[in-house]
Amino acid sequence: MLPLYPELKIKIERLLVDIAQQAAQSRLGPFAGTQRVRQREGDRLEYMTVDGGNKKTDYRRTGVDFEIRPSDIPTMTFNQAVQLVIDKGMELGTQEASFYFEVLNESIAEVGNAIDVGGQPFTVDLLLQMLGRIQFPFDGHGNPHLPTLHIGPDLQETVTRVLEEADKDAEAQDRLTAIINQKREEWNAQQDSRKLVD
Repeated sequence: MLPLYPELKIKIERLLVDIAQQAAQSRLGPFAGTQRVRQREGDRLEYMTVDGGNKKTDYRRTGVDFEIRPSDIPTMTFNQAVQLVIDKGMELGTQEASFYFEVLNESIAEVGNAIDVGGQPFTVDLLLQMLGRIQFPFDGHGNPHLPTLHIGPDLQETVTRVLEEADKDAEAQDRLTAIINQKREEWNAQQDSRKLVD
């Protein structure tokens, strides 16, 4: 009878789980690397928003199905097994990213920061409207941490062109400076009102 090698099996299983998690992370885009919190009980999440309100949300299931038939195992190479794990991990990551964007869109709409342009093209004016609606932090020297734009590949050329236009347009630069100055004042006021914890 052949030995079962239980410790080796555990190591291989952990390796495959790590590979699947890395593959999933590769599909999360702006959500990659976000901190995971393990909840030991309950079927919903309750949390406090930045403005002090309480929110409740139900969990949603994500998962991928796959089957390996016993007849496939003798001919399957280790590389094929790893590729299967990578493919399923990426599929899971795509589901998670879709869910995160859905929740993000709901949150944006809820606070009134969504902008419906009615199918009009992306322009410098629209870019400045977007920046005027969101909050962004500043470092200790008063320099802004401007947000990162996350767009689909179909908009990449348009957004690149608009950013170049905004960079060359003196009026757009003046409007951007005014937005940054206003956001800096709001940031400083918010920081001044923070309470220190003992």
